[in-house]
Amino acid sequence: MSLEEINANSLRRVASLLKNDLKTTLELGKQAQEFAKKVPQYGSDHNNPYVYAAAVHLQHFYTSLETIFKRVIKEFEGSMPHGESWHQELLELVFIEIENVRPPLISESIKKELSELRRFRHVVRHGYEYDLDWNQIQPLIESLDKIIPRLKKDIKQFNLFLLETAEELEKN
Repeated sequence: MSLEEINANSLRRVASLLKNDLKTTLELGKQAQEFAKKVPQYGSDHNNPYVYAAAVHLQHFYTSLETIFKRVIKEFEGSMPHGESWHQELLELVFIEIENVRPPLISESIKKELSELRRFRHVVRHGYEYDLDWNQIQPLIESLDKIIPRLKKDIKQFNLFLLETAEELEKN
């Protein structure tokens, strides 16, 4: 879908929705970090409810982030990836610029961290017999300190692109 096929109101709507989605995503990240702070008080084995709470909130953080990704991809590309690897393909799409359509949504600087979170989301959602391992979760929680500021910056920048493009469309 080209920019000419997208109207200004759609772009403004997406910018508003992304702003709200980011707020939700950041809150989930903050909650994961807060639960993680309580883990040492009760031990780091899988029976600690704070390990579980941190893991679930971390998984929700990434799922919420995927909502942002899906919103942008549907608006600009018109359809979502599908098949077994759609989560991975979706993540790949947000790092690329599509010429004459949109800039990257997320910068490459956090690609590795987001890929790790994507894999973790899958484990939490589908690893029914998997005991949560704090030693694997803790680095992911710590990676939020790098991810969150970058997400704020990237999505703010993308929203600026949306709003500037909406203004340009209205002028023409």
